[in-house]
Amino acid sequence: MRTARDVFVNSAIFGVVVGVVYWFASHHLGGTILLTLMGAGTAFAAGMTYAAERNAQLLADRNDARPGDGAGTEVAIVTASSIWPPLAALAAFGLICGVMFAPIVAVAASALLLIVLWRLVLESDRR
Repeated sequence: MRTARDVFVNSAIFGVVVGVVYWFASHHLGGTILLTLMGAGTAFAAGMTYAAERNAQLLADRNDARPGDGAGTEVAIVTASSIWPPLAALAAFGLICGVMFAPIVAVAASALLLIVLWRLVLESDRR
């Protein structure tokens, strides 16, 4: 999981740095917000990856692992009939549209996104 975390960290740094440079180069608020939100989102993903896997002994993190060593191990718990992932996508779309066109929509979509993510985490925690 170190590789995934490193990808998220590097993407977060990229998003924030490019967002700041973009602001000073163009002074365009919409693009700056979207780039820094990309950085914030991937920083959140990096933090969640670190918190979830910090004490795990994952096969992928071992240097001596071979391709067939992890055959048959559980990778993830996925609920195929959940309504929360499509609602999360819809709320994120509403947030992006709200940032670009109507701040009140962005506020409402942010609240909806927080609720949906909370419910999604609670559902994935259930076994």
